Amino acid sequence: YQMGLRLATFQSQFTTVGNGIRVFSSACCNSGNPIMAAQEGEQLGEILAPVVENVDSDGSIIFADLNGDGFINRDASGIYTPESDLAVVGNGLPSMELGITQQFRYRNWELSAFIRGAFGHSLYNANRRFYETQLWTRAPINFVNTDLRMPNLSSSLYSDIVIEEADFLKLDFLNLARTFT
Repeated sequence: YQMGLRLATFQSQFTTVGNGIRVFSSACCNSGNPIMAAQEGEQLGEILAPVVENVDSDGSIIFADLNGDGFINRDASGIYTPESDLAVVGNGLPSMELGITQQFRYRNWELSAFIRGAFGHSLYNANRRFYETQLWTRAPINFVNTDLRMPNLSSSLYSDIVIEEADFLKLDFLNLARTFT
């Protein structure tokens, strides 16, 4: 029997961008896609999103006004800025990865396996955003009702409710072999 273990931990920090400005990963900020950002002194891979307070009687999302300026999610011109109502709701980079190899040999037989895992990160679940939303335009689609679904939700806006912990441990490889003489 042989066993191997690999463990890696990560911690990243964005060191400089000039003037302490928060940098968005792309022009996706107004399209409803995930928003990644980096700010001096903060970790790389931060996921920003508007925070859902509740769902109103019409099924529309009620967002939290985190900065108290009276505008929800964006500034007065409709653009996401560092001062808008976005919160850090996760990080897209794992803080730890794990790999375990195991090999059993008995006479002419060999069984080997590789188990891999990543922990401490979050991901955007686009399927939940699409399939849990009860929009009349998606009537022919089978809606998914998970324990995380918000009842009566009829808006598929990007928010913190579709950012989920993404920790996993999985069997990547399994091999059974026999040697013939």
